[in-house]
Amino acid sequence: MPRLSAEALKAKIAAEIRKHIPSFTISYQPDFRQKIADSWPGSIDDSAARANWGWKEKYNLAAMTADMLMHIREQVSASDNQHAV
Repeated sequence: MPRLSAEALKAKIAAEIRKHIPSFTISYQPDFRQKIADSWPGSIDDSAARANWGWKEKYNLAAMTADMLMHIREQVSASDNQHAV
């Protein structure tokens, strides 16, 4: 799998979030940490773990996004309830 550029990855994540929040927009300004992330490999070969251990990922982008948004909503709701008291 070819490595996605930061812009392509941002677009892919934003598109997945828009499936849940159609009005979602994103903007960001990379800082010094971007150079660190750019040095990481574009993908990890997990074929040995799959073959030897039967390993399989639990999350893909769609599952990660749904889980992340669920937990954010729970935190916002809990915070709103604390402020209402």
